Amino acid sequence: MQRRLPCWREHPSWLALAQAGRLKEAWERLVADNPFPSVHGRVCYHPCESNCNRRELDGAVRIHAVERLLGDRALRDGWRLSMAAQPSGKRILIVGQGPLASPQRTTCGALGMRSRFTTRARCPGGMLHFRDPRVIDFPGPT
Repeated sequence: MQRRLPCWREHPSWLALAQAGRLKEAWERLVADNPFPSVHGRVCYHPCESNCNRRELDGAVRIHAVERLLGDRALRDGWRLSMAAQPSGKRILIVGQGPLASPQRTTCGALGMRSRFTTRARCPGGMLHFRDPRVIDFPGPT
């Protein structure tokens, strides 16, 4: 695969799962690199689509639409990531609930650490929420 993507995410693996109808598995693979697919599918200007090598064959893959679908389905159906790591006994406090807090918490969980958020804001999402509250209208992490 020729790398024409402006970011480091691995699209083919989760796109193949989505195409096969295995949406929850596709979402699990996607959120390993993109913790906010529902948001990203709405706000990204998707430059990868104009560089997609499928354009010449049958049309660009609409990655942003699939990201949005997977993210919205996860929110609607209450999908949760499973953390299989053994508890390490370590704890961490994450200050703020902006866009980087959730991936930090996911990483900590994958390493067996217990984590907790603290924030002054009334809702999760940081500045993204205040820019357009419709974009991230979801319950905060538990």
